[in-house]
Amino acid sequence: MMIPQAIRLLRHERTLRAPVMIVAGEKDRFQMTQWQSGRLHERVPGSRLHLVPNAGHMVHHTDPDAVMAAVDEAAAMASG
Repeated sequence: MMIPQAIRLLRHERTLRAPVMIVAGEKDRFQMTQWQSGRLHERVPGSRLHLVPNAGHMVHHTDPDAVMAAVDEAAAMASG
């Protein structure tokens, strides 16, 4: 059900107003990082793309500090 849900949500990407951080591993073997994460970044106004070197698909496991840095960045942006 993930693909149909993702397609349904496409029309809402440009309406997001909260800070959006996209964190992706540069060495992801399950998806093409630049093609998928890069395109999402281009479609979501004001989003920030963080490509994590030497990380794969499970970037939150291999580099939790990079993920938390993105969360902190989003929180700082949201607070002003």
